[in-house]
Amino acid sequence: MSYPSTRGTASPQTRDALRRARKSGFRRALGLTALGTVVPGAGLTQTRSRIVGWVLVAVSLVGLVVAGSYIWRTGLTNTALSVVAQPSVLQAIAVLLVVGGILWCGSIILTAVQSRPDRLDRGRTRVLAGFTTLMVFLVAGSSFKVAELATITKDTVK
Repeated sequence: MSYPSTRGTASPQTRDALRRARKSGFRRALGLTALGTVVPGAGLTQTRSRIVGWVLVAVSLVGLVVAGSYIWRTGLTNTALSVVAQPSVLQAIAVLLVVGGILWCGSIILTAVQSRPDRLDRGRTRVLAGFTTLMVFLVAGSSFKVAELATITKDTVK
């Protein structure tokens, strides 16, 4: 009885090959997390949750197109004045910003978790976790601050 050769293409990966695979997986996870920070859901389109990612990308693009077309039709000054003059619109904007910020932060975290390689050393795991936390704070802080300003303006106009 002969045993298969353990050398050649069927041999286990060397340490260098494993290190390169870990390094490229780490860079991919960082890149997808950054992409998901710039465009909501874009990082998820390259993970197992690609349907959720594409839905988030589509919703954000539709929202931008609708807002852009409204501003284009009525003009920037008229749009700003009509939004500021109506407390109910300001309240709706504040709620949309909070809900959108929460969904966006969730998509950033989900992207980092799902794109993380299976075998990652402790240092890179901490770097990825720190980067994800920083990106979540960036998105959450800006969306909640703008929502707070919209609420303050609503209370001032009342």
